Amino acid sequence: MAEASLQVHSVGEAPGSPRPVDEPPISTDRFHLRSVSFRAWAAAAMSTIVAVVSTTHDGISVVAALGVVACIPAALVDVVERRLPNRLAALAAFTVAMSIAVAAALNHPTDLGGVAVGAGTMAVPLFVMHLVSPSSMGFGDVKLAVVLGAALGAAGGQLGLVALCLACAGTATVGLARRRRHLPFGPGLVGGAALALALAPWVGGGS
Repeated sequence: MAEASLQVHSVGEAPGSPRPVDEPPISTDRFHLRSVSFRAWAAAAMSTIVAVVSTTHDGISVVAALGVVACIPAALVDVVERRLPNRLAALAAFTVAMSIAVAAALNHPTDLGGVAVGAGTMAVPLFVMHLVSPSSMGFGDVKLAVVLGAALGAAGGQLGLVALCLACAGTATVGLARRRRHLPFGPGLVGGAALALALAPWVGGGS
């Protein structure tokens, strides 16, 4: 059986005329890379803010700063792939745990009660939302919130709830501005945590 083919010609282009070889098809890769590059610069800026705040305010725990920065790779993957890899979340949790252990070894013990409160206040509301509507709130977001909340709890247990409120407000604002109902929540969680940590000296954290 002969194969039928359909050729589409531009207006004013004669059938059978060769297609210009100096006009390669537009690739979406460069736009994807440009978008990822922008997010990488945003993550670097966020890391710088957290580092500066943690070094200029003695009350801000380095454990909290390292924990927030360790969660950035997972948030970047969430932006691109709409998922939060377990391995990156586990790596961030390991970073927080090791930071607490090193701080204790250096005679700078972390308030474990604050760590537990921070993790609970940031993750429990999301866990309830996940139970009610798993399609609206993924379990990856819950796990990331546990890590972020625990890290923030090292600087102040109440910062977990502050970060969650900021994350929800920020994500909702972006959704309204872009007229989108579905957005990855990982970047909002990390952004809210970074902002909460930056505001810690004024919201009662870092004691």
